[in-house]
Amino acid sequence: MSETQYIPVDNILGRQYNDVAIKRGDKIMYDTKININTEKEIKDKATKIYNALGLDLTTAINMFLRKTIQCNGIPFDLYLDEPSESTLKAFKEEEEMKNNPKEYKRYKDVDELWEDLNK
Repeated sequence: MSETQYIPVDNILGRQYNDVAIKRGDKIMYDTKININTEKEIKDKATKIYNALGLDLTTAINMFLRKTIQCNGIPFDLYLDEPSESTLKAFKEEEEMKNNPKEYKRYKDVDELWEDLNK
């Protein structure tokens, strides 16, 4: 078994977490390993970004895991690459308006639009 890794507490964005075991002064002890598979290019690009932020990959992944627990889910929004039905409908409406401009009212400014909407 490999040696336990210790990370300085101040490397975690200068914040201490109540749910981590802090041992040997200012070091956080990680006692479990996670092996993940990813593409080398992804790892290298992410590592470069985290290093610029003063973080190593282990700390960044631990921050992600803690944020997952805090949010009780994925800590960022997930989207499909495809537009939603309402977005597709809006695109079609825009195309229709471009193709048939005489069929749609135009406004000279926003005030005129609001005036018309408030009728």
